Amino acid sequence: MNAIVGAINLGGFVSTPRDYITTKLGLDKARTAWEFLRSKYAKHFGFGLEVRGSSPDFESTAAIRHSAMEAVDLALKHYGDMLIKADVQVKEGRLDAENHMVTGYDIDFSLDWDYSSPVLIEITYDRKNRSYRIMSMVFNHVIDGVPLALYTHLIHNHLVLGKASLLSQSKRTFPVSYKFHLWDSGTLPDKKGWLRLNCLGESDLFPIGSQIDVTDSSILKLRNKIALEIGQNVSNSSVEIALLSLEMGITWATDYIAQGDQNSKRQIDVQKGYRGLGIVRTYLTDKIGPADPLTQYQWICDAVKEAAGEMHLERAGKGRNSRFYAQYRKINRFFVNLFDRRISHQDVMTVAGTQLIGSNLNGIDYGVPLFVGGIIPDDMKFIFIPSHGEHNDTTKDERAKRSLTTHVTEVSFACGPKIKGSNGRSTVYKSLKILSQKAHHILLDWGHAPDEIKFLSQAQRVKQVFVDAYRPDHPTLGRIEKRAELYLNL
Repeated sequence: MNAIVGAINLGGFVSTPRDYITTKLGLDKARTAWEFLRSKYAKHFGFGLEVRGSSPDFESTAAIRHSAMEAVDLALKHYGDMLIKADVQVKEGRLDAENHMVTGYDIDFSLDWDYSSPVLIEITYDRKNRSYRIMSMVFNHVIDGVPLALYTHLIHNHLVLGKASLLSQSKRTFPVSYKFHLWDSGTLPDKKGWLRLNCLGESDLFPIGSQIDVTDSSILKLRNKIALEIGQNVSNSSVEIALLSLEMGITWATDYIAQGDQNSKRQIDVQKGYRGLGIVRTYLTDKIGPADPLTQYQWICDAVKEAAGEMHLERAGKGRNSRFYAQYRKINRFFVNLFDRRISHQDVMTVAGTQLIGSNLNGIDYGVPLFVGGIIPDDMKFIFIPSHGEHNDTTKDERAKRSLTTHVTEVSFACGPKIKGSNGRSTVYKSLKILSQKAHHILLDWGHAPDEIKFLSQAQRVKQVFVDAYRPDHPTLGRIEKRAELYLNL
């Protein structure tokens, strides 16, 4: 065991009596391992839903906003165990082409927002093309991706069906409302905090994503091959995270797994509740990168098998990483901050493991009918902007004074729900959020000339990595698909 990990486990054990007392008194600031990590590191993300060509003919933007706010109020009434109040703004405008790559935090901050709200939901109505987009953004990860997607689903269903919507008919109740805490200063947003998402500095991660045709994906075929070889079901995200790690020269990775009640299909049934995220970590030794393909493939099989076992435990928050972070959260905040501000990047990763973060919204049963009012799968698209981990500003400053890296995450990967069209083709929205310095190193490793890279802006570097990795115009030629194909043919 790493010495720092051992010290954290010991510190958590020593702090158990104090933690028990504060918990009983209701003074604990974070009750679970995931709440602790979210309050310390997790930052902004978004989820969107588009309906194209079959939108109802809404009377006006005011009517849309009235219906959406009605949906928000009903959602809090019936799903208040996982949702919080959101501000909604509506505008008319043209939606981008379906093959458009979404860059940055794609929301119009010039609208009349309540910037004190941690959740902003923008609806763009394209009257001429009978289309609309619901784009939801979360500040500092106050709620998770699964509840945010649920929020978006519920609003869509209510906009289309009105009094016949799932929310209007719902009898769902819950015993305890969702609570969020002012763990650290700056947890809740203001206008300055929201507008900073439009800025891009050296220590910021820039998001970019696109619809990807996965019908002929070698990643899915490789997942099936590995599952047969190890005799165990495995997730797409585990395989893709392993491929990304090898392709991008990444050592530490974390896959976040939704916790909740499972139905017979082994999906998370959100209607039965949601308990946060479990934490599945993968460590890639530096010796694997230059190894031959067969050795790499054997490593992937072993890593995915271990991740599959941890996923099963993490569905209930009982995996080894949740147990470890439950100990970490018990340690006095002063000592945790002291630790964050002074340890090396490698030690940060040994503990946090967030060099690469993965999030996947497939396999979640929201229980909300999406294809209603004449809308079919061909008419719908999703957007999922990944979250990332970063130190708070005070910690960043302290680490910079010591010439230590100021970031926690270098790459964040997200995968939205899959859509299967009437033509049999399957599409998934995939996105990356990348630190510009990491994008620079990746492009060099991938053979781009230094002179070519130096003339690219930070955003253009991130975009180039995404294009090379996934080739939205021709997905089978993307580097991740080609790497999967390499192992598939062994």
